[in-house]
Amino acid sequence: MPIKCHQCGFENPDGFAFCGRCGTRLDAILAAPSIDERQATVKQLKEAGDAAKRSAETRIALEHYQQALALLDSAIMTSDATLHVQLIKQRFDILAERYPLWPSAGWPNRIEPDLQEMLALARRAGDGTRLSTAITALARFYLNDGRDEPARPLLEEAVSLLRTQSDRAGEAAVLADLARMNWRAGQFESVANAFQRAHELRRHMGEPAGLARSYFDLGLLYRDGLSQPFHAVSHFEKSLEFARLTGEAELETRGLIGMGVSWTRLGDAVRARAVLEQAQRKAAEINSAEQSAWLLIAQADALRESGSPSASRVSDRAVAAATELQLPDLEWSALAGHVLIGQAAGAWNHTRAALDRMQELERAGLKLHAYCAIWSNSLMARMQLHTGQPNPASETSTRAIEALQAHGLYGVPVPQAILWTHFETLSSANDPTAVHYLRQAREAMLAQANTIGDGGLRAHFLRDVAINRAIGDDWARIHNT
Repeated sequence: MPIKCHQCGFENPDGFAFCGRCGTRLDAILAAPSIDERQATVKQLKEAGDAAKRSAETRIALEHYQQALALLDSAIMTSDATLHVQLIKQRFDILAERYPLWPSAGWPNRIEPDLQEMLALARRAGDGTRLSTAITALARFYLNDGRDEPARPLLEEAVSLLRTQSDRAGEAAVLADLARMNWRAGQFESVANAFQRAHELRRHMGEPAGLARSYFDLGLLYRDGLSQPFHAVSHFEKSLEFARLTGEAELETRGLIGMGVSWTRLGDAVRARAVLEQAQRKAAEINSAEQSAWLLIAQADALRESGSPSASRVSDRAVAAATELQLPDLEWSALAGHVLIGQAAGAWNHTRAALDRMQELERAGLKLHAYCAIWSNSLMARMQLHTGQPNPASETSTRAIEALQAHGLYGVPVPQAILWTHFETLSSANDPTAVHYLRQAREAMLAQANTIGDGGLRAHFLRDVAINRAIGDDWARIHNT
């Protein structure tokens, strides 16, 4: 239970030895020291807090930091102008060490106040380096909390500030954050440019760990944003090269999974299987439950494309693993894979629960891409169409196609699938405009095929990827009758 300070009345969390407001020991009233004594004590307390933090002694670290902050408060109030700025910077540095500790101490709601105070202190001190640190940390806190709107202006300010400071590494990282946020929000027009700018900054620095991250981001951009899996493969390969060079085992695992999915999108089941087997060994090595779940999703998708009956079993494991981890984007992706496998097998009614859960996740305002609603509506429309609900299918597919048109094809993975579903729905009602959407689906597919420099791979892409084969078959059927 909270402990009330008998000096100032502040209610401190249970277990604190010193008051978080005034620094008074909670079982005794101490005499107020001089400013010089307080400065020396603040330094000692911070060093003790840093040592406790390194030793993972969270509660002890928080006690030292809070007492140091309380002593700084009294020193700041009685300091001259020069010393005042110095003390403000000291307070900033203590808060910068303290705020990451709150979640493990059980008080995550105290992170934002610390970050807000850091931002205010940095602005008061006129310290550009500390200001960029505070802005970036607060923006990332908002991003992790799914609050894009307050994050956006902070990220944009951070990019400008870091550029003036010639901090290429910091600018690149923030540009990548901004790109991911805009993509998630469905504002894809600036995403490719931001990722490319981040990559150029890291390339000029020649820093392998940063290049591993930017090549991975570009791999995702080409695979899911531009629907060019052939170019995605080469970027994932470069990411793997740098990840191995720097010992970034988790990024190496992610790169292998990303490459495996790209080979599946290209229709090369042999290479997809080989790469995903490497990813499985790496995921086991790093013991990451999250990466293991992503791997199961990728394996299930590859098995579906190759027509393997084991796809459903692997997909069930993926859904179970993703649900247990409670990561919305992971769960949504696992469910989407489950629905695709069920629909490929003709088990239309069995996909309803997964579709309902996907749309429940979307309505919850979680950190999902804007394209998720487009995809789930399209998949829902197919299920409705094939379970004897033509009118709801038409309405649902129309919502998906209108959202796709508003969003644009770029930034939506495999957009030809959305267009083809609308063609299928309209065709069932003998709507003469159906062929228009088939033509759009075919044009999108052929545009992607034209980015594949290898003729054999291009043939795999058009013949062995289920959605592309369906589009090609329907086009041939219509134009041969």
